[in-house]
Amino acid sequence: MGDEVIISNGEEYPVEKFYSLIEEKIVPHSSAKHAFYQNRPYMVGALARISLLGERLHNAAAEAFKKSYNLSWIRNPLYNNLAQAIEIIFSLEKVIAVADKLLKEKPTFNFSLPDLKKYNGKGTGAVEAPRGTLFHYYEFKNKKCVKANLIIPTAQNYASIERHLRAAAESIVEKFGINEKELLNESEKIIRAYDPCISCSCHIIKIS
Repeated sequence: MGDEVIISNGEEYPVEKFYSLIEEKIVPHSSAKHAFYQNRPYMVGALARISLLGERLHNAAAEAFKKSYNLSWIRNPLYNNLAQAIEIIFSLEKVIAVADKLLKEKPTFNFSLPDLKKYNGKGTGAVEAPRGTLFHYYEFKNKKCVKANLIIPTAQNYASIERHLRAAAESIVEKFGINEKELLNESEKIIRAYDPCISCSCHIIKIS
């Protein structure tokens, strides 16, 4: 990704600015932090990317986007799987082009570590992973990392997942009463749509 973060209202922020706007909260019922933007849950991942940048796609991915996407996707997380499918089409086309270029140019790779002249400082970065944007922050003092924080995509989606699960459960109970089968089926669909990675989003420590 670039140096800026785009949000659904069209605003763009430098990565370090948006990181400072994310509010992480510890909730009593979870071992993972929940993230909020302007005190509201938000979603990252394929659906967010397609909704914001789908019109920039080309070739087969652009055709799939034009045939299937509409504004109703924005408020329905179940469309995240379709957004992922469109991204797979894009990725398959892209990987062929990249492979052809590598075979043609036969590049060489020379890596070297930068010469660090400053031993104290802090920095924020972001990378766009398949499940969404991952923010990482570090502080260094006397050549040592004294603070680090990662806000991974699943952690950013947790509050949104809970919101949609609660709304779905309330709707089902209103229509069918406490129907365990309906509740389970709908809950599974929502969780699969968000595609969470629980293991990398939890904070687990032993206190003695």
